[in-house]
Amino acid sequence: MFKWLILYYLFCLVYGFFLILKNRENGFIKTIIITFFPVIGFLLSYLLFKSQNNEKNENTNEEKSDEFLLLPQSTEIQVEREINIIPFQDALLSNDNNLKREMLIDSLKNGVKDIGVLNKAIKSDDTETAHYAATAIMEIQRKYVTALHDLMKRLEESPFDYEVMDRYAETLKKYVDSGMIDQETKIQYQMQFSDLLENLLNSPLRCKQYFVDKINCDVELGNFKKAQFYSQQFIEAYPLDEASYLTAMKVYYAVQNRKKLAEILNTLRKTPIQLSPKGLKALHFWS
Repeated sequence: MFKWLILYYLFCLVYGFFLILKNRENGFIKTIIITFFPVIGFLLSYLLFKSQNNEKNENTNEEKSDEFLLLPQSTEIQVEREINIIPFQDALLSNDNNLKREMLIDSLKNGVKDIGVLNKAIKSDDTETAHYAATAIMEIQRKYVTALHDLMKRLEESPFDYEVMDRYAETLKKYVDSGMIDQETKIQYQMQFSDLLENLLNSPLRCKQYFVDKINCDVELGNFKKAQFYSQQFIEAYPLDEASYLTAMKVYYAVQNRKKLAEILNTLRKTPIQLSPKGLKALHFWS
């Protein structure tokens, strides 16, 4: 019996040394368990760390993006391949269709939602790559529409819930900027966006970004009277912020009002504002 124990502990010593040498996870703890619980220690070690591994696998699976789940589940991404370092735009120029597919799937897995890239992928001569890209765009578009519908419904129920209004405006802006909608639909959404921002500027959440977005949106829509009005409001609300003056200069340049443009420039020069590199560049341009 004594010899058997000596042999067992020698085996445990060698086994533990092997686990630690190979950097196996929880190797030291496993060695202690099998040493102090002869024979049954192996079973205890297996059962204990099996449950932890299962939890890790479940967490890893939950982190997969919805876009990746749209794609064939049998597809495997080879981490060692150079597709991880080659931009997908470059991969699209390749004649290797497998490279295109794997690069696209890898991009979607990592949460890439660049519509410009996906639109290029749709035009690929490889039908599978084009199909994956089209499916991804449709799913992204579906999510935008669903989110906007839900937020609109919540806003109808609570018209003065400015937090919901802010989320609605933010989602609307992302959808408009995504490039997934036609020009007519884009204009309709921009008009909604402009109205939302007008309400938000009259709310307790009023902030600089609302002014910037509101003015830029009105300029793009051709609503120059409103753009000029809110430009003045912006300067009055943020007289020591370069963004208010730069935005106003953009408006007066768009309407070709040189007199007002010169006035804004002179006012900006008289302020104690220390312009950022971007502001200095804009100032030199307008001058």
